[in-house]
Amino acid sequence: MGLAMHQVLSELQSQPGVEATAFPLVAVRILNYEPVTAMKSLKAPQYGKFVAIRGTVVRVSNIKPLVTRLAFQCIACRTDQVLVLPDGKYVIPAKCLAERCRSHSFTPLRNSPLTETTDWQTVRIQELSNLGEDQREAGRIPRTVEVELTADMVDSCVPGDLVSVAAIVKASGVEDGVGKSKDKCTFVIYLEANSLSNGKTDVTLSTHANSPGVQVEFSVKDLYA
Repeated sequence: MGLAMHQVLSELQSQPGVEATAFPLVAVRILNYEPVTAMKSLKAPQYGKFVAIRGTVVRVSNIKPLVTRLAFQCIACRTDQVLVLPDGKYVIPAKCLAERCRSHSFTPLRNSPLTETTDWQTVRIQELSNLGEDQREAGRIPRTVEVELTADMVDSCVPGDLVSVAAIVKASGVEDGVGKSKDKCTFVIYLEANSLSNGKTDVTLSTHANSPGVQVEFSVKDLYA
């Protein structure tokens, strides 16, 4: 109930004429999600699904500000409105909210109290080697996947850490190729993280007895012993 009220109040303050109020951030994180999906299974059929992966961090980017809500002001009538920027992509209002205004020109208000930003960071995770894997996988370069971290999840790992990530599979467009291939609509799979558990700092409950790379494991039975 408290989470629902927080969402309703947060949406109300984006309406014009409503005084902006600072609400504390409420982040719902799903931990120990199962089953763990192999990186080789992260393909087109997985797009939009919620998955869990496990691997080693091999690269960490700098932390950057990401705009999630951006306020705009109509040039003609000075009416303000707020747009949600999906995945941080810049969009502009289609029309003014004023009834008698037909203007389609707007000025972004980056310093407005209605504009919201969050910390954003990308990490590259490499799959764990499995001694029992198929011979066809032997000698192949390990797979990697890009994971986007936001808010309190940024700066939670460094290269070399063993992490477990629960995330939504998404895709971003790329411009690649020349000649005939440049007309192809190609995308790159990446993950939008919901939670990240670091093996160095978190004690994670697991029911898998042979998880590669995990030095210490506790079962639910051990917890209540």
